[in-house]
Amino acid sequence: MLVHRRFIDDWDQLPNRVGLEAAQQFYDHVATSPGQIPAVGSATILKGSLGKPLAEGFSRTVHYEISGAGRIDFQYHDTYISLCLIAGRLTDMTVGQRRLTLEEFLELPEESPALELIDGMVTQKVAPQWLHGLLQVGFAGLINDYARPRKLAIEIVSPGQSVAELLDKGRRYLAHGVPTVVVVEPNGESVVVLRAGGSIATLRGEDRIDLDAVLPGFELTVRALFDTLQLE
Repeated sequence: MLVHRRFIDDWDQLPNRVGLEAAQQFYDHVATSPGQIPAVGSATILKGSLGKPLAEGFSRTVHYEISGAGRIDFQYHDTYISLCLIAGRLTDMTVGQRRLTLEEFLELPEESPALELIDGMVTQKVAPQWLHGLLQVGFAGLINDYARPRKLAIEIVSPGQSVAELLDKGRRYLAHGVPTVVVVEPNGESVVVLRAGGSIATLRGEDRIDLDAVLPGFELTVRALFDTLQLE
């Protein structure tokens, strides 16, 4: 098989990044049946500009799922069977990824957990754990029982995430017009509230979660939030 020189390093490093077995699955597929349904894993043909062939004779972009290990987008040539990795994104690293526009991002196939576009780069949300899901449903229920806020963003720290990471994400929300962002940290039973203008408050125990900018009069303390969910 011929591999475009632009992507030869990514090709050679694939076993170290996803494991030999997963890499071999991908190698076998593109070497023998790149345009067919893979025997292992799954593949989707991308639509729109993301699927546009690089040059005459190339296929549209194939979005390939390496079983449990990652994802790679590639094109192949019917004559030379040459592989072109054009935007491979694995679970723990990036292979030749470029920044996407919102329109290009919306053309990507849906995945679970869902994908996010942050500063033009595609990332995948962390799969919610039971505690995350309980908080998500419970907090949203408390708010929606009171009223529907105009603009409010709530982020819950999941295993593998840091508070700092979600605070950075919260500042992006503020920059795009969201007046209040709430970051919930389950392990420490704390809540961080960011507001337009740059103020930030870390709350614990009997501290009131102040959402007056979007929910005037809403009363809830950090302790009440966690007590309501009966978390141990």
